[in-house]
Amino acid sequence: MKLFAAEGAKVVGGSRTQANLDETLAQVRAGGGEGIVVARDLAADSGQKRWCRRRSTPTRRVDILVHAAGVGYSWMEKSPAR
Repeated sequence: MKLFAAEGAKVVGGSRTQANLDETLAQVRAGGGEGIVVARDLAADSGQKRWCRRRSTPTRRVDILVHAAGVGYSWMEKSPAR
């Protein structure tokens, strides 16, 4: 998000963890960028619908979509015996 915002993109971030979203959005804004964040769980239909409604811009245009679910998640840390 920060890289895209630094290049002038208006960004939308989504995650299950509101605190992480708030921290990232603060960094985006500190760098002069614009964006919104939406806490949601994409495993649930309601989470997907909520994100789609909130990400909508006045032009309803999406130029770049990066789906990075699970990025930063370490399976070995959570389940070392597996």
